[in-house]
Amino acid sequence: MRKLVITFLILCTLSFILLGALILSPSLRAAVFNIATELPTVATYYSIRQHIHERNFSASALGLNRQLSVVQMAGTRRNTFVRGLIKNTKIVMGVADYASDYKAMLPFLKRFVADQPELFITRIWLAQALSHSDPASAFPHLKEAVRLVPSDDRAYRIAVRAALALKDAEKARVWCTLFASAKFGGTRPVYYRNIFSGTGTRKLALEIPRAEGSPLRLLNEGVVMGSSNIYTFDLPDRATPSTLHLHLGLMPGVRVSLNSVILYGPLGKQTLSEDDLIILPREGFVLKNGKILTVSPDGDVLTLRRKTGVLGPIDRIDIQLTFDRSGLATLPGCKGV
Repeated sequence: MRKLVITFLILCTLSFILLGALILSPSLRAAVFNIATELPTVATYYSIRQHIHERNFSASALGLNRQLSVVQMAGTRRNTFVRGLIKNTKIVMGVADYASDYKAMLPFLKRFVADQPELFITRIWLAQALSHSDPASAFPHLKEAVRLVPSDDRAYRIAVRAALALKDAEKARVWCTLFASAKFGGTRPVYYRNIFSGTGTRKLALEIPRAEGSPLRLLNEGVVMGSSNIYTFDLPDRATPSTLHLHLGLMPGVRVSLNSVILYGPLGKQTLSEDDLIILPREGFVLKNGKILTVSPDGDVLTLRRKTGVLGPIDRIDIQLTFDRSGLATLPGCKGV
């Protein structure tokens, strides 16, 4: 009896200590909460990992359905468990290839969309699966995906393939035209925020390193597709940087032409052409014609260096840029410009 009482007192003491720590420490509360919300994700992943390797999509879908039930038990539609379900579904959909793979995933994906109708990626996954077995049924979900995120290329790619599966070349051309003219909207990374809090097709930021403190970042949200335009950045203080970093809040498949960089300062106006600069994309590629092709779904950063000397002293920078969308297919109206 004495041992039982002592054990009870020890457990009570530890409980009070833990409860007190949680009350007094917000960071500890956040850590415990984050661990708790990740448990269904980790458990589901390890339960379906072997099925993924074996390409058993029916069994993988059963595991994801169980995780979706946990999401639904949380009550609210947008709860923290949703991110983990997106993460695991992305892994499974990333290895799906055959029509039979997508067919096995359809019941789960339909249930996921019904529970999360305002999630762009769930619409994309369901439309992708439907395009292999029932292309006509994919279009309502593609229209919703475009409503949610107009500038993302995935909805348009699936639409073109689905239209061609229906032998409707005109419908494919219409979707290509919609893609070429899409300007607004973009994606936001699930687990972090980039400097634009999302990626679209209208945002630029010029980053100017400083000798002390954080770099200076100047935002411009007036990107125009299909024409050459000058984007102006006024510096609050005079600077003499050796490099500039141009952040592009652009989706993949955009061709960027840097026509000139114009510097204004005590030395007057200095115009630098592409031949005067070294341009280093962080993730994109430089094409033979000198254009830069974006490939990252999270934008890109162009580092600009002068081949000789520094960039300054400067009070204002004008950058002349042209942005063009690439094409989606070798079809009339789909080839881009």
